[in-house]
Amino acid sequence: MRGLAPQLFWGLIRVMIFEAFYRTSTGPQPMNAAQVVDYVWLGQALLALLPIWMDAEIRAMMRNGTVVYELVRPLDLYNFWYARALASRLAPTLLRALALYCLALLFFGLAPPVSPAAGLAWLLTVLGALLLGGAISTLLNISLMWTIAGEGLFQIVSACVVLLSGMIVPLPFFPDWARPILEALP
Repeated sequence: MRGLAPQLFWGLIRVMIFEAFYRTSTGPQPMNAAQVVDYVWLGQALLALLPIWMDAEIRAMMRNGTVVYELVRPLDLYNFWYARALASRLAPTLLRALALYCLALLFFGLAPPVSPAAGLAWLLTVLGALLLGGAISTLLNISLMWTIAGEGLFQIVSACVVLLSGMIVPLPFFPDWARPILEALP
Protein backbone atom coordinates (compact mmCIF):
# COMPACT_ATOMS: atom_id res chain seq x y z
CA MET A 1 0.00 0.00 0.00
CA ARG A 2 3.01 2.31 0.23
CA GLY A 3 2.72 2.96 -3.50
CA LEU A 4 -0.86 4.19 -3.19
CA ALA A 5 -0.01 7.63 -1.76
CA PRO A 6 2.42 8.61 -4.56
CA GLN A 7 -0.04 7.41 -7.18
CA LEU A 8 -2.80 9.47 -5.57
CA PHE A 9 -0.48 12.48 -5.43
CA TRP A 10 0.63 12.23 -9.06
CA GLY A 11 -2.91 11.47 -10.19
CA LEU A 12 -4.15 14.64 -8.50
CA ILE A 13 -1.30 16.65 -10.06
CA ARG A 14 -2.12 15.31 -13.52
CA VAL A 15 -5.85 16.00 -13.05
CA MET A 16 -5.02 19.59 -12.00
CA ILE A 17 -2.79 20.06 -15.05
CA PHE A 18 -5.55 18.87 -17.37
CA GLU A 19 -8.14 21.00 -15.57
CA ALA A 20 -5.93 24.05 -16.12
CA PHE A 21 -5.57 23.06 -19.77
CA TYR A 22 -9.32 22.76 -20.24
CA ARG A 23 -10.03 26.04 -18.45
CA THR A 24 -7.67 27.99 -20.70
CA SER A 25 -8.39 26.17 -23.97
CA THR A 26 -10.97 27.67 -26.29
CA GLY A 27 -10.83 25.19 -29.16
CA PRO A 28 -12.51 21.81 -29.46
CA GLN A 29 -10.70 18.94 -27.74
CA PRO A 30 -10.69 15.24 -28.64
CA MET A 31 -11.79 14.28 -25.11
CA ASN A 32 -13.95 16.14 -22.64
CA ALA A 33 -12.63 16.94 -19.16
CA ALA A 34 -14.52 14.09 -17.47
CA GLN A 35 -13.05 11.57 -19.91
CA VAL A 36 -9.55 12.87 -19.22
CA VAL A 37 -10.12 12.50 -15.46
CA ASP A 38 -11.18 8.87 -16.05
CA TYR A 39 -8.15 8.32 -18.28
CA VAL A 40 -5.77 9.71 -15.66
CA TRP A 41 -7.17 7.65 -12.77
CA LEU A 42 -7.28 4.41 -14.74
CA GLY A 43 -3.70 5.03 -15.87
CA GLN A 44 -2.60 5.63 -12.29
CA ALA A 45 -4.39 2.51 -11.06
CA LEU A 46 -2.77 0.34 -13.72
CA LEU A 47 0.71 1.87 -13.65
CA ALA A 48 2.30 -1.30 -12.26
CA LEU A 49 1.31 -3.21 -15.42
CA LEU A 50 3.71 -1.20 -17.56
CA PRO A 51 7.05 -2.87 -18.37
CA ILE A 52 9.12 0.00 -16.99
CA TRP A 53 10.89 -1.67 -14.06
CA MET A 54 13.81 -4.05 -14.24
CA ASP A 55 13.77 -7.26 -12.21
CA ALA A 56 16.61 -6.52 -9.79
CA GLU A 57 17.11 -10.18 -8.90
CA ILE A 58 17.54 -11.24 -12.52
CA ARG A 59 19.90 -8.30 -13.11
CA ALA A 60 21.96 -9.41 -10.09
CA MET A 61 22.04 -13.00 -11.39
CA MET A 62 23.40 -11.73 -14.71
CA ARG A 63 26.05 -9.59 -13.05
CA ASN A 64 27.38 -12.18 -10.62
CA GLY A 65 27.03 -15.17 -12.95
CA THR A 66 24.50 -17.17 -10.95
CA VAL A 67 22.24 -17.18 -13.99
CA VAL A 68 24.03 -20.38 -14.99
CA TYR A 69 22.13 -22.15 -12.22
CA GLU A 70 18.91 -21.00 -13.84
CA LEU A 71 20.11 -22.24 -17.23
CA VAL A 72 20.85 -25.78 -16.01
CA ARG A 73 17.55 -26.26 -14.22
CA PRO A 74 15.16 -28.66 -15.94
CA LEU A 75 12.60 -25.99 -16.79
CA ASP A 76 11.79 -23.61 -19.59
CA LEU A 77 13.58 -20.43 -18.52
CA TYR A 78 11.44 -18.15 -20.68
CA ASN A 79 8.20 -19.45 -19.15
CA PHE A 80 9.70 -19.28 -15.66
CA TRP A 81 10.79 -15.65 -16.11
CA TYR A 82 7.52 -14.83 -17.86
CA ALA A 83 5.50 -16.16 -14.91
CA ARG A 84 7.77 -14.17 -12.62
CA ALA A 85 7.18 -11.00 -14.67
CA LEU A 86 3.41 -11.57 -14.61
CA ALA A 87 3.44 -12.05 -10.84
CA SER A 88 5.60 -8.95 -10.29
CA ARG A 89 3.04 -6.90 -12.23
CA LEU A 90 -0.17 -8.51 -11.07
CA ALA A 91 0.41 -8.45 -7.31
CA PRO A 92 1.13 -4.70 -7.01
CA THR A 93 -1.63 -3.88 -9.46
CA LEU A 94 -4.22 -5.86 -7.52
CA LEU A 95 -3.11 -4.33 -4.23
CA ARG A 96 -3.18 -0.75 -5.47
CA ALA A 97 -5.66 -0.65 -8.31
CA LEU A 98 -8.76 -1.64 -6.38
CA ALA A 99 -8.06 0.86 -3.60
CA LEU A 100 -7.16 3.64 -6.04
CA TYR A 101 -10.16 2.85 -8.23
CA CYS A 102 -12.53 3.04 -5.24
CA LEU A 103 -10.99 6.29 -3.98
CA ALA A 104 -11.11 7.86 -7.44
CA LEU A 105 -14.69 6.66 -7.92
CA LEU A 106 -15.84 8.09 -4.59
CA PHE A 107 -13.83 11.31 -4.32
CA PHE A 108 -12.08 12.29 -7.56
CA GLY A 109 -14.68 12.08 -10.32
CA LEU A 110 -13.93 8.70 -11.89
CA ALA A 111 -17.01 7.44 -13.71
CA PRO A 112 -18.03 3.77 -13.54
CA PRO A 113 -18.19 1.75 -16.77
CA VAL A 114 -21.14 2.76 -18.95
CA SER A 115 -22.35 -0.85 -19.15
CA PRO A 116 -21.42 -4.31 -17.91
CA ALA A 117 -20.22 -5.15 -21.43
CA ALA A 118 -17.90 -2.13 -21.39
CA GLY A 119 -16.57 -3.17 -17.98
CA LEU A 120 -15.92 -6.71 -19.22
CA ALA A 121 -14.21 -5.40 -22.37
CA TRP A 122 -12.01 -3.20 -20.19
CA LEU A 123 -11.07 -6.16 -17.96
CA LEU A 124 -10.13 -8.21 -21.04
CA THR A 125 -8.02 -5.32 -22.28
CA VAL A 126 -6.27 -5.09 -18.91
CA LEU A 127 -5.59 -8.84 -19.05
CA GLY A 128 -4.04 -8.35 -22.50
CA ALA A 129 -1.93 -5.50 -21.13
CA LEU A 130 -0.72 -7.74 -18.30
CA LEU A 131 0.27 -10.51 -20.72
CA LEU A 132 1.99 -8.12 -23.10
CA GLY A 133 3.79 -6.21 -20.35
CA GLY A 134 5.06 -9.50 -18.93
CA ALA A 135 6.33 -10.58 -22.35
CA ILE A 136 8.14 -7.28 -22.93
CA SER A 137 9.72 -7.44 -19.47
CA THR A 138 10.81 -11.02 -20.05
CA LEU A 139 12.41 -10.15 -23.38
CA LEU A 140 14.21 -7.23 -21.75
CA ASN A 141 15.43 -9.54 -18.98
CA ILE A 142 16.67 -12.00 -21.60
CA SER A 143 18.52 -9.16 -23.36
CA LEU A 144 20.65 -8.82 -20.22
CA MET A 145 22.48 -11.97 -21.34
CA TRP A 146 24.03 -10.04 -24.23
CA THR A 147 24.61 -6.64 -22.69
CA ILE A 148 27.17 -5.60 -20.10
CA ALA A 149 24.64 -3.41 -18.32
CA GLY A 150 21.03 -3.55 -19.39
CA GLU A 151 19.94 -0.32 -17.74
CA GLY A 152 20.29 1.64 -20.99
CA LEU A 153 17.89 -0.57 -22.93
CA PHE A 154 15.44 -0.60 -20.02
CA GLN A 155 15.54 3.19 -19.81
CA ILE A 156 14.93 3.61 -23.54
CA VAL A 157 12.06 1.12 -23.53
CA SER A 158 10.61 2.67 -20.35
CA ALA A 159 10.64 6.16 -21.86
CA CYS A 160 9.00 4.90 -25.06
CA VAL A 161 6.38 2.91 -23.13
CA VAL A 162 5.43 5.82 -20.87
CA LEU A 163 5.25 8.34 -23.72
CA LEU A 164 3.66 6.20 -26.42
CA SER A 165 1.18 4.40 -24.15
CA GLY A 166 -0.58 7.65 -23.32
CA MET A 167 0.52 7.83 -19.69
CA ILE A 168 1.83 11.39 -20.09
CA VAL A 169 -0.44 12.69 -22.84
CA PRO A 170 -3.64 10.76 -23.66
CA LEU A 171 -3.50 9.20 -27.12
CA PRO A 172 -6.42 11.25 -28.54
CA PHE A 173 -4.29 14.41 -28.04
CA PHE A 174 -1.54 13.17 -30.35
CA PRO A 175 -1.47 14.47 -33.96
CA ASP A 176 -3.85 12.85 -36.43
CA TRP A 177 -1.00 11.26 -38.40
CA ALA A 178 0.42 9.54 -35.28
CA ARG A 179 -2.79 8.34 -33.65
CA PRO A 180 -3.53 5.34 -35.91
CA ILE A 181 -0.01 4.05 -35.30
CA LEU A 182 -0.10 4.64 -31.55
CA GLU A 183 -3.59 3.18 -31.19
CA ALA A 184 -2.43 0.02 -32.99
CA LEU A 185 0.58 -0.34 -30.71
CA PRO A 186 0.16 -2.19 -27.44
